[in-house]
Amino acid sequence: MLPVGFFVQTGLLSPAWAAATGLALMAALNYPVLVKFPRLMNPLLARDAARDPSGAARRALAYRLMFGPSGFLISNLGVLGALLILFLRHA
Repeated sequence: MLPVGFFVQTGLLSPAWAAATGLALMAALNYPVLVKFPRLMNPLLARDAARDPSGAARRALAYRLMFGPSGFLISNLGVLGALLILFLRHA
């Protein structure tokens, strides 16, 4: 992403390229995290819930809000908002 930002700043590429590159990078990074990470973490969360059931719901909620689909949705909306601001400022 850094070389794309350099080329946009120097005027060799349009800001639309930076937005398109950001979207492609988000898709490439989110797919493994949203598909493979739950497969890895679900058994660990189940084991944690079996060990200490009293606080398991709170820890599972914290996990979902930080690393789960809802957390990634919130962070992706923030990134998309930043890309939209970049695109609208330079369009």
